[in-house]
Amino acid sequence: MGSVMSSFLTDQKSERPIGMPNYAMVSRDYCNMNARMDFHFIMIDAVASLEPRSNHIKFRFKGGGTSLERRRRRALCIGEIFEQHGFFVDVKEDLVNASLQGASREAIEEKLVMVGRILGFTRLLDAAMGTDAMIPAVARAFMEGNYALVGLTDNEETAQVAG
Repeated sequence: MGSVMSSFLTDQKSERPIGMPNYAMVSRDYCNMNARMDFHFIMIDAVASLEPRSNHIKFRFKGGGTSLERRRRRALCIGEIFEQHGFFVDVKEDLVNASLQGASREAIEEKLVMVGRILGFTRLLDAAMGTDAMIPAVARAFMEGNYALVGLTDNEETAQVAG
């Protein structure tokens, strides 16, 4: 039974079972976090020093507990939000890679606050991503600070998503 449960709780593309410890290393100028949150994986690597050439944020997000199509929609939405914040973004299926380099310390710190908001905002968002029409609507809601998606409806289904 133990091996069946272990197999069930392990992401097929990763050897890291659900519930294993998350890792974070933080110093004055550097932060690295590798976290398994529910059914998705997050990696953040950031330098915020006085030397802009050294500064960067690298972000990776993958996975979820719903169908690949809904996870893909969430990934595209996350990618759109990062692009609107000036990041270079690459999305493949449900994997998002985003990076920003060469910004001032203040800009990096500001972008890290946005990254934290995205993590809270998108945690269960894949469940709400019923159609492709939701991708730009949800990204716009985030950019406007509508983190609860109040009044947001799916244009194709006209059903309220949250509120």
